[in-house]
Amino acid sequence: MTSRERVHAAIDHKPVDRVPLDMTISYTAHNNLCRYMHWDHLCVDTASIWSVAFPDPEFHEKMNLDCVYVGLNPPSGTPPLHFNVDETYTNEFGQSYRKTIASTGAVSYDFTNTPAGDWTLEDLENWQMPDPLDDAIFDGLYERCRYIYENTDKAIVGYFGASLFSVSSHIRGMENWYVDLMTEPEFTGLFMRKFLDYYTKMYNRALDIAGKYISFLRTEMDDFASQQGPLISPLVFREQVKPLLGQFYGALKAKFAEVNPRGRLMKHACGDNSAFIDDYIDIGVDMLDPVQPNTALMTRDFLSKYRGRIAFHGNINTQQVMPYGTVEEVWEDVKDSLRHLAGPSGFICGPTHHILGDVPPGNIIALRDAVLELGQVKDGRLVKI
Repeated sequence: MTSRERVHAAIDHKPVDRVPLDMTISYTAHNNLCRYMHWDHLCVDTASIWSVAFPDPEFHEKMNLDCVYVGLNPPSGTPPLHFNVDETYTNEFGQSYRKTIASTGAVSYDFTNTPAGDWTLEDLENWQMPDPLDDAIFDGLYERCRYIYENTDKAIVGYFGASLFSVSSHIRGMENWYVDLMTEPEFTGLFMRKFLDYYTKMYNRALDIAGKYISFLRTEMDDFASQQGPLISPLVFREQVKPLLGQFYGALKAKFAEVNPRGRLMKHACGDNSAFIDDYIDIGVDMLDPVQPNTALMTRDFLSKYRGRIAFHGNINTQQVMPYGTVEEVWEDVKDSLRHLAGPSGFICGPTHHILGDVPPGNIIALRDAVLELGQVKDGRLVKI
């Protein structure tokens, strides 16, 4: 199977020859790995505000990854982030960041303000959102996707950034936001509807431009849980958030139906999301990222509980095993992940979150090698597990 065929089959719960391998990787970790492997020409000098690198397709070929991620640009009037160079940065929503450097040398950017911290409902009503159809946002998108599609066999992932809930909380201030949910539902509802309108228009334009090449979208980055359980009650989620997310996913499904019926939707949501998985299925999520192994989330019954209903993405421990474990422990973690989540379809294996700069390059190679060997499937069964 080609990578593209393998990824589509896994998401659709169809037979695969090998469990697909995917990963997102930070600027620091990517460059550390490239130097370790003597691929210095593949080092990058840019990354997203979340430190995520968008490597050259050659990197994905060398790493035997099955997916390539493609992003969008900032709108007109918002300069691009010169990662690792700019000391501060302000995005199109007025959110400001400051560069920090960890003891490992990893660079990140942290919030420094809450633009809507003192807003009233009237202030929010009068807030003029940026133009989601600004041509600058989509510049080069078609060319990048077409090149990857025609020159590799990789599945293309649209990583366009979107959030109704979490970005609203960042701009408002998290303490204010969670109080507002209980005391000012009209305010939080309007906040999320503004982002719903913004991102629906932006995604529809992106899919019109390049959707025929995209295998799946890594959609909004809203987090509703910590590692100990929900951040908000499932009742509040279902009453205030789920209907809006349902509109967003419904719009994306409808657009994919026009431009690429094989296109699928992956939701990113950190933490123990077990209270919300049935809701995600209800609103059209095809695949959940991640399944965190170090949460209260119980993964051992997922195959029987959700087989054929939703696929899973991630699960390799990025908090302990990847940064601090041995190569042998990485292999054991991959084996455990495949045993409990590979059906042997319905699962794309990879790190739980972005691989950060504290992960030894040898452990990243071990992750790759373990999935390639232990993820082999024959006659519907994992060959070596």
